[in-house]
Amino acid sequence: RGTHVTAVAGKALTAAFYAKPVAHAYFEGCSNGGRQAMMEVQRYPDDFDGIIGGHPATGTPMQVGRAFVYQHMLASTDNFLTDAKVELLSRATLAACDEKDGLKDGLITDPRACTFKVDTLACTGADRPDCLTAGQIETVKRIYGGVKLKDGRTFTYGFPVGHEGGATGWRAWISGPTAPAKQPDGSLAYGAERQPSGYGLMEPNFRFLALDEDDPAYTWKTLDIDRDQARLRTMTEILSPLNPDLRPYQRRGGKLIMYHGWSDPGISAAGTVAYYDKMRAIAGGQAAADEFARLFMVPGMHHCGGGPGPNTFDMLPALEAWVENGVAPDSVTASHITDGKADRTRPLCPHPHVATYKGTGSIDDAANFFCK
Repeated sequence: RGTHVTAVAGKALTAAFYAKPVAHAYFEGCSNGGRQAMMEVQRYPDDFDGIIGGHPATGTPMQVGRAFVYQHMLASTDNFLTDAKVELLSRATLAACDEKDGLKDGLITDPRACTFKVDTLACTGADRPDCLTAGQIETVKRIYGGVKLKDGRTFTYGFPVGHEGGATGWRAWISGPTAPAKQPDGSLAYGAERQPSGYGLMEPNFRFLALDEDDPAYTWKTLDIDRDQARLRTMTEILSPLNPDLRPYQRRGGKLIMYHGWSDPGISAAGTVAYYDKMRAIAGGQAAADEFARLFMVPGMHHCGGGPGPNTFDMLPALEAWVENGVAPDSVTASHITDGKADRTRPLCPHPHVATYKGTGSIDDAANFFCK
């Protein structure tokens, strides 16, 4: 509601100051800002002419997914993913998936094409640096798999395979910059400082916010989604922009650009794709959806930036051209920056299209790719 109230007041103040109506109103945000963007599209379709929503947070389902991982990963040192094991996994997924798009370039363009099985990394005996223990494999499977209800429905989408390593990858969001401390019962616990971002958001959510009622005894450690779903319902409805019916915004003539990095370790890219696909069906199919909404998936990008992929781009000029001139974005050029210089450019393509190499020229030049 805060974004809506600010939009109404901001437009009124601007119109009063300039003594003329506001010509256009735009909103852009990533992560929680992406959640706010989708709240605006779904609940206040008249506020903005154009909206950019990046990596939209899903509220309660996102926190449930994190709790499901931490319940297992922090139960024992055998389950914890050290930095070395995350990097081992990241190298293995890249080796298995890199060439699935027909181009060996150190980048997984679309992880859905990859059939990597984490069991191939299983230790056959004692724990070693080049393998994963049974507990670590289960942790990885929980991260990839998400949370399903007993009736088979997905409550939380898992994270796609690929580019798990690096300072802005799983270490920043899932396992942590430093290892948690071992407790007397054999479990692990993070200290007050240097927690992974995912844990730092999840733990207070369950302590203060998640339940419909006040229950000081409840913790994420006792979460059972099939048992507790009803207790989470009200806050899920308040915090989670999950309604795929965007026809009011569609009829109003608004334009929406969504984007998400395939390798985001904080919010599932698979969940954003699933949401878009549901929205597209309700809107009347691909052609109808294309008239007002585009989703751009970014290979190798972590949470709102970072990662080895083309993670630097500006969606606002594309949105302005769409709203003000009727020119829909068929692609957006993105760059990867090293030491202040672009060392690779690629086109970002509207889902379900992906950037495809033309077969000649530098693989680091966007001009040598097309959307297919």
